[in-house]
Amino acid sequence: MGALSTRTSRTRDSAVAAPVVFMWTPGSGDAGASALSGVLSSTPISTTVILPASRRRAARSERSGLDESTRARLTVLAGGADAGFAASLNKAAQVSARADLVIVADACTLPPGWLDRMHDAAYADAILAGATALAVGAGEDLFSGFDGDPVFRGRFAPLGVRLAANVPGSPPEHQGKSQTAPLHPRIWTLWPHCAYVRRDAIELLDGFDVSLEHPAAVLSDFAARALGAGLSCALADDVCVERLAGGLAPCPEAEVKALARLHPWLEAARRDESALGLGPLRRSLLRARVARTRPSITIDARSLGLATGGTQTYAAALPLALARSERLAIRVVVSRNDAPSAVVDEFERAGVEVVSYEQAAAGLARTDVVHRPQQVFTASDLRLLRMLGERIVVTQPDLISYRNPTYHHSAEDWEEHRRRTRLALAAVDRVIFFSEHARTDAVAEDLIEPGRTAVAGIGVQRPDEGAERRQPAAVPLGRSLLVMIGADYMHKNRLFALKLVDELRRNHGWDGLLVLAGAHVDHGSSAEAEAELLGARPELNAHVLDLGPVPEPEKRWLLEHAQALLCPSTYEGFGLTPLEAAAAGLPCIYAACTSLSEVVGPEAATIVPWDAAASADGAVGLLRPGEQRDEHLAALAAALRRADWEPIVERLHQVYADAIAAPYRSAYQSAFPRSWDGLEREQLIADLDAAHGRIAIAHRDLQQRVGHGLPLIDRGGMLTIAQQKGLVRVASRPWLKGVLLAPFAFIGGLTRPRSGGADADEGPG
Repeated sequence: MGALSTRTSRTRDSAVAAPVVFMWTPGSGDAGASALSGVLSSTPISTTVILPASRRRAARSERSGLDESTRARLTVLAGGADAGFAASLNKAAQVSARADLVIVADACTLPPGWLDRMHDAAYADAILAGATALAVGAGEDLFSGFDGDPVFRGRFAPLGVRLAANVPGSPPEHQGKSQTAPLHPRIWTLWPHCAYVRRDAIELLDGFDVSLEHPAAVLSDFAARALGAGLSCALADDVCVERLAGGLAPCPEAEVKALARLHPWLEAARRDESALGLGPLRRSLLRARVARTRPSITIDARSLGLATGGTQTYAAALPLALARSERLAIRVVVSRNDAPSAVVDEFERAGVEVVSYEQAAAGLARTDVVHRPQQVFTASDLRLLRMLGERIVVTQPDLISYRNPTYHHSAEDWEEHRRRTRLALAAVDRVIFFSEHARTDAVAEDLIEPGRTAVAGIGVQRPDEGAERRQPAAVPLGRSLLVMIGADYMHKNRLFALKLVDELRRNHGWDGLLVLAGAHVDHGSSAEAEAELLGARPELNAHVLDLGPVPEPEKRWLLEHAQALLCPSTYEGFGLTPLEAAAAGLPCIYAACTSLSEVVGPEAATIVPWDAAASADGAVGLLRPGEQRDEHLAALAAALRRADWEPIVERLHQVYADAIAAPYRSAYQSAFPRSWDGLEREQLIADLDAAHGRIAIAHRDLQQRVGHGLPLIDRGGMLTIAQQKGLVRVASRPWLKGVLLAPFAFIGGLTRPRSGGADADEGPG
């Protein structure tokens, strides 16, 4: 029997015969004939097909159109034509001694190779009694929770082509491994459209119960009795049959009730299964659905319009790059008040669905994956991701905010940001980094294990010739321009840029203008130090123009009219500026620090950290034609070729596929078992802060609420905000709550409230 017989000899006793197929299709019409023809054409020539006695007349007619070798494969059971399903099944087991039974009891067509894969599912574990295939088409849903959940809307199919391994950028431990092997999750019952029953289970349970007649009831009873004997059933999630119209009728109510009497726990088990909790069955069904249709993905692009920087550039380019591959159904969440209309229009022209944050928060059907192309900042960010996608992918550009307390309003805010970063990286399914430096940094901090990481980079497109360009009003024509794009965070090192320009001006005769284009941040800004330096050097001040944030048309104009871009950053998770310079045909004055050394390379770097005079000596040659400028531009062009979107999109597809195939974090994580619990606790604290204003308005009702303890948290009440947050954290940890709050519970039980209510003592005082 070819491949099947080879596998059989490895997994079963050599005396066990090859499986036989028992066909029980309703009626003798076209559906039954089509099903029989499909079984015969999709199984090896040596496979025996057994038909019940009730099909004798139809089989005689059907056999007349078959060749001699095919007719020899058909066996019609002896006995009366009125023999029921269970009796016929027992007879088939009797005449095919030592063979497994493969039951096809519905009108359906079967895919090539189905019998081998059904066998593999049934023998995936020694404690299995059998396996059932997935199904599409007519008939009842196998998993009502799956088909009814918006995230799973659309029928599913078997896994198709194996996903490619050895994808550039994937961690070494993933190299050479397929992430889409069938899971064979455990299920509670066998379904009649296609079920593989092992011979050892048939012998153990003495066959099938003839007190039941409908195939669904008979097989459910068999699976229930098998479970009682220690054997489970599996889903052959790499086999999917198509059920035909006119097939098996639903199980009669009388047999459903009889089954409930025989196995009172079965209905509860099916309800639990239909709920599709996080686990292998849910994961298996999701993968099967994705294999049939284009995977769907939501991009959380709410950062668009809030600033001008690498994060926004990436968020705008990512959906368009994915859309060009035509392999995903893409939805983007934007802030309608902030997102540039030109970017939104471009999304819609590319076939990307655009929704507002308000729509997303109100509730939308979840996509297969949700991808946030920047780090998670708040508990609300994570909660929204959980609402929008079945699996969660986050891009973590770097750990700058994680490490730097000056980038936060207070030390407490910094601590909360660090805590939420840890929670986010622990709870999501996959984390993408732009560079190996950034990935290694996060792994070294023990924030994430390497197996859930990927390095994907950023793609850079050459400027669109037809896109709008607009000269910033404050920028004069006729001046040489050095342009630095990005917010004024300290690590962007604008202070060094000023010193470098001063050296160029004083020692190299450069009479141009440094144009600073970027937002002024609230925390961790270099603005004060810049103002102090420029105030001390008024001659330098005349060569500096701070535009603040600029829209995309003005950024394009600056890239076209600059002599060079300036990137003196001390820390970059990727370093987009040199590649943007290369795309515009400009030099970039940068330091080969952190990821810039990896992404662009040290050869073209001219900044000597952090020596302004030496850096000016190295950079001045880039501001005029010559060999140094040509070699520099060639090095940048080579780096730009490595940042093409096409291979990056391939890596992203692999990341999404890995996320879909991976075990659910909430169900299986061990290093961070309470990540989502911690997230809920942080949200409670945030809600507590928001509640203070509402409580203050209702302060006049204080006396009516004494019995409920709300004065403890009223504005100006007994507990400070910090004490209230501490109390929430204690109360949310059961082991700590039991120890620390037990004395208060005892005291509260002894003290009767001064006013009646739900918590007042009952009975005589």
